Amino acid sequence: MRHPVDLDVFVRMVAQAITLHRRRLEAWPVAAVESWLDGILVVEDNPGDAYLCEQRLNHVLPGVPIHLAHTLQEATRLVCNLDMALALVDLGLPDAHGLDVVSQLRAAAPALPLVVLSGMAENLTEQALALGAQQVMCKDDMTEDSLRKAIRRARLLAGATQEVHYLATHDPLTGLYNAQQLREHTATMIPRLKRQGSDCAVLYIDLDGFKPVNDTYGHDAGDQVLAACGERLRAELRECDVAGRMGGDEFVVVVEGASDRDALAFVAERVLQSISRPIALSDGDLVEVSGSIGIACYPQDGETPADLLGAADQAMYCAKRVGPGRYTFCADARAVRSVSAAPGLLGTLRRAVEEVRFELAFQPVVDLSSCQTVALEALLRARRDSGLRMPPSDLIRHLEHNKFMERVGHWIFAQACQEVARRRRQGQPLRLAVNLSVQQLAEPGFVTFVLSALQEHGLAPEVLQLELTERALFNSGPGPLQKLLVLRDRGVRIILDDFGTGRTSLLSLRDLPLDGLKVHGSLVSRALTDTPVRRLLSGLIELAHGMGIEVTAECVELPVQVEFLRGMGCDYCQGFLFGRPELAAA
Repeated sequence: MRHPVDLDVFVRMVAQAITLHRRRLEAWPVAAVESWLDGILVVEDNPGDAYLCEQRLNHVLPGVPIHLAHTLQEATRLVCNLDMALALVDLGLPDAHGLDVVSQLRAAAPALPLVVLSGMAENLTEQALALGAQQVMCKDDMTEDSLRKAIRRARLLAGATQEVHYLATHDPLTGLYNAQQLREHTATMIPRLKRQGSDCAVLYIDLDGFKPVNDTYGHDAGDQVLAACGERLRAELRECDVAGRMGGDEFVVVVEGASDRDALAFVAERVLQSISRPIALSDGDLVEVSGSIGIACYPQDGETPADLLGAADQAMYCAKRVGPGRYTFCADARAVRSVSAAPGLLGTLRRAVEEVRFELAFQPVVDLSSCQTVALEALLRARRDSGLRMPPSDLIRHLEHNKFMERVGHWIFAQACQEVARRRRQGQPLRLAVNLSVQQLAEPGFVTFVLSALQEHGLAPEVLQLELTERALFNSGPGPLQKLLVLRDRGVRIILDDFGTGRTSLLSLRDLPLDGLKVHGSLVSRALTDTPVRRLLSGLIELAHGMGIEVTAECVELPVQVEFLRGMGCDYCQGFLFGRPELAAA
């Protein structure tokens, strides 16, 4: 970050610049070399002085629009609605006391060059300049020449001040806020959100694979990567959101009015996808980096900028430990840390893995046209004697965080194949649905393992359907996608799980190796009472069918849901109405 600007040094530098360029500036036709935007504002309540000022301006800047305001209220309204190039301001307004007009106009339009018009007896130059005016001019000495010079100097000083302010608040490489300005922005925003009863979220982003780019291609290439990532962050944000570079390869995004997990997950996944696109260096080489994101929400994860940034930073490191291209919410990271920190719990998890203290439950998938069970989804559960008292979702998260998922995943697959093979021998022509994590997809021998396990239990590849969430599918990178393509070519079905909660665009469905998708239960449940959601669900089903993709609805619990899903043409459904997950027979 740059050092604070010494005001005396700055003033001397600007004065020198004005002196050096005085002759050239005075020789230029003003209107020909400068852009005057929506015009000039004259704030003057005395009709005679206003007329005189307007006449002088018409001679100095012929053709430039002039807007008159007789009160501070009128002036504030004009600068808020028009892009003024300059304002000439009298201090004796009926609704403002003296220099208050300068401070209030400066607050309403921070970048607007101000020329203060004073009387002969007023000695306000230093005070006016301290409040943000660029020039002070005595009305009685206003000639065309003095007015021309005052306008030029005011605009020159305003431009230099803006440049200094920009350099002091922005990262010079990416153009994003620097760390100090980001903290100040957040500190200013939080009291406003508290008054409004609103919320926000902080996304702390660290690049994965940035150091190898620096080491291989040099620091100039690293700067190009950072600049590209900064540009991509800006492109993904709304106008009310801000992004900043904390230093090195760390960035922060502040998202206003959002604490909903699904909405923030959508933002995080979109950012991760944007960052992971190949970046072209100036010499033509392509490099790739990814990102890890920690998410903290106001007010539940912190009520100060330091608390929020610290919480998001810790969550980011938790995401990074799971693997590149991941995001983690602060609450989830806290839960993982509590398991790791609590005496004996990590050891309990390790013993459960080593001694295979798990079991599988199977939930039916039903064909809506025949109401017959056509598949079983294998779901992992901790055994009662495992000592692990946690929901299944937490169990999976802890296994992934501690890098146990690969080993447990092999056991899940073998047991699930064995159970479905047993039922098929009994005359039940069932398919097997198995959920996959990013870690399992990253295994070097994953394809060989899957095909060997199917062959060992006498199951054709067409019997298996592998289910991946949008997060797993998009955060896994191109390598795992190639593995899925190989398996699909051999006959294995690929299903996109929890559709409707992530960032998958309708166009991306065309490019993914999909045989089916599962619509998230939140859409199914809302479709009963929410007409737009019902229309959306119907459109999704029609679109998927047009692309040759089958659709399964999750969390079906009511007969009326079955009827409207069948009416929409949905292919399969799954939920408590047709059966809860049940343990395999001993």
